[in-house]
Amino acid sequence: ISTSVLENSGVLIDLFHGVSGDPDLSSSFTYLDFSYIITSDVCYGLLYDLSNTDSSLVTGPYPFTLSGSVIEYRPSGELGGFQDQFYYNVKDVSDALATSDALVTIDVEGVNDAPEIKTISTSVLENSSVLIDLFQGVSGDPDLGINFTYLDFSYIITSDVCYGLLYDLSNTDSSLVTGEYPFTLSGSVIEYRPNGETGGFEEKFYYNVKDVSNALATSDALVTILVRGVNDAPEIQDISTSVLENSSVLIDLFQGVSGDPDLGINFTYLDFSYIITSDVCYGLLYDLSNTDSSLVIGPYPFTLSGSVIEYRPSGELGGFQDQFYYNVKDVSDALATSDALVTIDVEGVNDAPEIKTISTSVLENSSVLIDLFQGVSGD
Repeated sequence: ISTSVLENSGVLIDLFHGVSGDPDLSSSFTYLDFSYIITSDVCYGLLYDLSNTDSSLVTGPYPFTLSGSVIEYRPSGELGGFQDQFYYNVKDVSDALATSDALVTIDVEGVNDAPEIKTISTSVLENSSVLIDLFQGVSGDPDLGINFTYLDFSYIITSDVCYGLLYDLSNTDSSLVTGEYPFTLSGSVIEYRPNGETGGFEEKFYYNVKDVSNALATSDALVTILVRGVNDAPEIQDISTSVLENSSVLIDLFQGVSGDPDLGINFTYLDFSYIITSDVCYGLLYDLSNTDSSLVIGPYPFTLSGSVIEYRPSGELGGFQDQFYYNVKDVSDALATSDALVTIDVEGVNDAPEIKTISTSVLENSSVLIDLFQGVSGD
């Protein structure tokens, strides 16, 4: 008897079809006139006695008498392209066996099995990128056994990411993946780059794999990317102000904080420490957030008690510029990448001259010259 079956299926074999005759019965015989005996096992599959009430597995020993005439063959594994076989015999009601066993051959035909893929998980820092080799998600292909490489498949992106960009690194220009999905990569490697400067979230996209015979995996698999945050530095800028020579000015260093990527737009002066990194040349600085508004005399860097500092120019002269540098530290101790400059234009005012009493004397019949300049004590 010869038959065939697909590699991942089963086939029913009626051994009665192998009975060509019985001289004692002439042409009037049915399958009930015989017993059907399996005399050897198959090599690459399993046999089931379908006439048995529980369709039991035929496990020997041999010879093994079936409950009826029908047996089922199921190939093992997911590979085809080979022939399996077993032998059988038939006994009539008078216990006469056929003179020799007969052969049953079964051609197991291969089918193009789908590749098997799995979820891939990776991580990346918020201001970095990560390479993802989708071949690492290929867990197998029944048609290839264990002997497969990344070249045996095509790699297909089936959905986009939400918070970043994907780049096809196997493309000669490492092009951005912007097309409609599904999108077939030039190779197996894709690069993910998160947007922005914020981490602490999970990104994802789906992919599939196609083998050289165009069989897709039965369902898409997930790629998850944990975007881990890093402590980004605050961003600060220069501050300019002015003051009259005989006055003072309050400078709020928080006004120089232009942003912090980790905080977005929701930050206040309390999110930072304010550090004076150099002294002024022609005046004095006072820490107004300190309970005694203490003079800042170093050493530098000097951390203020708050964000506000007072500058008082020395002397009574204006028309010059004073300056000092500052920096800012966030709650995670990240400093701005460089100090920023505070410039103070000290503007002169027209101070009044200072004069004093003049005393002199003269004879009654004479005169005296009085130089009023002698009464000018300063300006």
